[in-house]
Amino acid sequence: MALATAFCISFGARAATLGTGLSHSCALADAGRVKCWGANNFRQLGDATTTDRLAPVDVTALVEPVTAIAVGGNHTCGLTVAGRIQCWGFNQYGQLGDGTTAEASTAVDVVGLSSAVTSITAGRRHSCALTSAGAVKCWGSNERGQLGDGGTTDSPQPVDVVGLQSGVVAVAANGYGTCVVTSAGAAKCWGDNTYGQVGDGTTNEAHVPVEVAGLGTGVSEIATAETHACARLSDGRVKCWGVAPLGDGTQDDSFVPVDVQPPGAPVAAMSMGFSHACALASSGQVTCWGYNGVGEVGDGTYDDRYVPTLVEGLESGVTEIASSYSHTCARLQSDELRCWGSGSSGQLGNGVPPRRMQAVDVVGLKGGALAISAGSFHTCAVTTGGVAKCWGDNLRGQLGDSTHVPHWLPADVQGLDSNVESIVAGDQHTCARTNAGGALCWGSSSFGQVGGGVYGSVSYPMGVTGMESGTATLASGRGHSCAVTESGAAKCWGLNNVGQLGDGTNTTRPEPMPVSGLASGVVSIAAGYQHTCAITTLGSVKCWGSNDGGELGDGTTTSSSVPVDVVGLNAIAVAITTGASRTCVLTDAGVVKCWGAGTSAPTEVVGLGSGVAKISSGTGHTCAVNHDGGLKCWGYNQNGQLGDGTLIDREFPVDVVGLTSEVASVSAGDSTTCAITQAGVAKCWGSNGMGQLGNGEAAYAIAPQIVIGSPFSDWIFRDGFD
Repeated sequence: MALATAFCISFGARAATLGTGLSHSCALADAGRVKCWGANNFRQLGDATTTDRLAPVDVTALVEPVTAIAVGGNHTCGLTVAGRIQCWGFNQYGQLGDGTTAEASTAVDVVGLSSAVTSITAGRRHSCALTSAGAVKCWGSNERGQLGDGGTTDSPQPVDVVGLQSGVVAVAANGYGTCVVTSAGAAKCWGDNTYGQVGDGTTNEAHVPVEVAGLGTGVSEIATAETHACARLSDGRVKCWGVAPLGDGTQDDSFVPVDVQPPGAPVAAMSMGFSHACALASSGQVTCWGYNGVGEVGDGTYDDRYVPTLVEGLESGVTEIASSYSHTCARLQSDELRCWGSGSSGQLGNGVPPRRMQAVDVVGLKGGALAISAGSFHTCAVTTGGVAKCWGDNLRGQLGDSTHVPHWLPADVQGLDSNVESIVAGDQHTCARTNAGGALCWGSSSFGQVGGGVYGSVSYPMGVTGMESGTATLASGRGHSCAVTESGAAKCWGLNNVGQLGDGTNTTRPEPMPVSGLASGVVSIAAGYQHTCAITTLGSVKCWGSNDGGELGDGTTTSSSVPVDVVGLNAIAVAITTGASRTCVLTDAGVVKCWGAGTSAPTEVVGLGSGVAKISSGTGHTCAVNHDGGLKCWGYNQNGQLGDGTLIDREFPVDVVGLTSEVASVSAGDSTTCAITQAGVAKCWGSNGMGQLGNGEAAYAIAPQIVIGSPFSDWIFRDGFD
């Protein structure tokens, strides 16, 4: 399915000062300047470069102050105080209107406009203008008849729309079509009609304007997207048509307008995205509806909404909205801008890249972290005061706050506000040890891995059966958990399909079971995806469970439901860590040896030397802290989890940027890594799709984020924003 962009010009509303494109956004600044941010691969930011921008930058070569803007798929246009149009960006189809098809990294003039322009709009590959005489002219791509001149030939300069030489008061372009509102209050559309978005009750492509059925003459505004459109009537009601969800409470498409009822005051303005729509009430409240896979509805969830739903934090005070493919931005009365939805190219303008490849501070833990543990999509820490805090994904209750709501910042674990000594995050569950030696777990218990004899999900800490005291250490794997008691016994519970519990069976257990042959003499334990390993008091290592990649280290690839000796270690192990199919140990000589992932016997890691103090393994990467506090990582790096500022996988250890000293501990998760400095500051990097970095930012924002540098007012610029 084709992508979409959307922009609307409101009849009776102030000129558009905010716009969103496929993966970029723009806004008017003081003195008629234009600022843009996001993707810049087609020069759509107009700053004379092709560099993506995570925060707003000035558009260059504007000849005079701009009063309104229109943002298309990968191009942008501005309307000046003199009624002149300048455009910049992608121009393969002539959508810049300068008579050429050459991309422009700075603003260029639209040619062939004999009268002044009062408003502009931009679709995916075409642009349109409304003149002071009430005529509509369009230029650019015409493959679906979106220029309205009766043909399908592209035009790099404006052409007349058939039958609209006067009497038009508003125009709105969508992906491959265009709509207008006439002075009589009628709505007319043309162009692509594959999904019924022309609104005439058919799916016939329209090369000239046709009237939208069932609206009469009471239309005040029209907003369009690639597959659907909406009209605001003079009494504040809304009607939509095209592809569902249309906001009428059903999942049905409609080729003619259907009623939509946003809550609260009458609607004052609308804006459309690819599969969502938003309405601004006269009270300043914003509601959205539609698909919500990247949070484009803005209600703090990923749940699709079939009726208008309040945007979190925007219950009042909004003066303007602009939606595009998968994000929306709003301007507040204070001139502050807020955006939500996809931020994959920086289009939210909050300075946050899609991934964090270098260390960032965890908000709320600065100066106070004692221990940290990274799971698959969540992270947990213990503060110096013994408080347990978690953040990130919470689908299975793994944050332990008695909800299933994700958190972008550290949130308190229920009931663990003191006396917590250590914490371990597994795939979708978490376990903690108290100062009194009690073991508690929460989160996913699909296989009984919470250890309280229950299956399902537990969103608050639950005591592990029989381990109310006497617990020395804990470990959380993908679907199982393990512990070492103060007497040196190893116990495991949860999923046991390949013998990872080590009790000689393949029976899943919802409560702790003794590991065969390890009733004493164990000092530490580590749980991987489907295998487990332990260090004995003699410094030897034993492993059990899956062995497809040689992760048991016994020289074979045969799985075992009871512990087997790791062979060829030839050293005393003092620490152990397990990943998806890999195991690593730290020896008493400060050397790291690993096995698994195709190697069934221990091999020394090259490039670390003999000064390692701490180690931790994630799904496919491992990190080590040396005695000087320097941190190095190696392995998979597709989400920047190595922290070296790249996305390049590394066979050998590389330095983590900014953490070459003063690191106290490290925890490697699925594709996220976290460390605690000697000053107690927690820092994380890598994947952040569920907020697991804990800095309040994410690749996708499911609620409004403040755009860096807004509000766009004089004092901001004097203060050095630009």
